[in-house]
This record gives sequence, C-alpha cells and structure tokens, in this order.
Amino acid sequence: MSAPIDPTEVLTLLSQERMSWYKKDLNSWRLLSDADALRRYEDQAALQAKTWVFIGGVEVILRNALHHALTDHYGAWHDEDSPFVRVLAALDAKRLREARRTCEADRTRRSRTSGNAAIEPGHVVAALTFGFWRKLLSRSYDRTLWVPTLHNAFLPGTARRRVYDAADRLNIQRNRIAHHERIANPHQIKQAGQNLAGAIHPQAELWVSTLWSEIQIARP
Repeated sequence: MSAPIDPTEVLTLLSQERMSWYKKDLNSWRLLSDADALRRYEDQAALQAKTWVFIGGVEVILRNALHHALTDHYGAWHDEDSPFVRVLAALDAKRLREARRTCEADRTRRSRTSGNAAIEPGHVVAALTFGFWRKLLSRSYDRTLWVPTLHNAFLPGTARRRVYDAADRLNIQRNRIAHHERIANPHQIKQAGQNLAGAIHPQAELWVSTLWSEIQIARP
C-alpha cells in the first residue's frame, strides 16, 4: 500500500512563493489548509490544461487562414527567395529561417527511412510559433501585409487591430500556461478566442465555443 500524500511536503516542493496565492482565502483574511491549497492548485492545473487545448484550436485555425492568404498572394511564401521574406523584419525573417531549418532536418530524417524528402508547406506552418503569426497582424505590417493580403484571411470589414489584440492576449496566456503560471481571468481568454475565431469563420467560433464549454473554471 502506498504512503498517503502529505500536502505540506508537496506545497514545499512546489515552492512557498508559488503556493502563497493558493493559500489565501479570497473571501476572508484567513489562510486555507495545505490540503485545500493543494486541491486549489490542482483545479488550476486542470483549467490550464483545458485552456491550452482551447487556445491551440484557435491558433491552428488562425495560422491556416494566414497561410492560405499568404499562399494566394505570394505562392510559396516560405521559400527563401520569396518576396514575402523581404517584407519581414530581421527577427521575423530569422524565425522563418529557423522553422525552415527544423523542417529540413525532419526531411533528412524522413528521407533516410521512407525516401520522402519533400518539405510540405504545412510543416513550415506548424514549425512557426503563435508569436510569429501574431506579429504578422501587428501595426508594423499594416501596409506591407495586412492591406495587400492578410485581411483576406478574415471576414470582410474585420479590423486589423481587433484580431491583433485578440491574438496578442491569447499568445500571452499561452506562454503563461507553458510556464505553469496561474490564469487570472479565464473569461478574457474565452472572449479573445471567440473573437479571433469568429473573425475568420462563423463555424470556427462555434467550434472553439464547444471547446470552452468543456472547461470547468477552478473554484476561487
């Protein structure tokens, strides 16, 4: 029979600094027991896991929509000699080169086993971070990317600032979750995700809404 879990020891292992918020009873000045604080932390971890799925669904829809808009305008936009690359700021161009190198390394491994040496556009799309796609929607690319091409990824009349703000909020929260940081306002994540997905297609908004319906907000 395994030994029982000691909540006090576990809280120490998780660090007192990290667990200080979970020890607080938000409805009074008293501190929660270590067992209650640990349960609260577990609730938050479950919320983070499901929110990660929600943000991931929005991210995949967004990057595919931007990929299609870029392809319609540039063709193979991810190629080194594409005019798209010349539009990018130095750091963004570096991120694209790094994604290509990752795909090239994967291609080399695949070619040894299957003989398939092609780099599929979808591989490059998946290798680029959410932050890369968010940056393409920023003000710095308004005239060079949004006006000539990226607005076509969204429903007519969509404002660039609206989709950028939503993508920025989701990207920040995604990074916080990746570092196991507490989600302070889950409803803002829900709104940002629905706004961004809905700006692309009504069915996208409906689908991500079903993902959110699976999430049980951790008790305070």
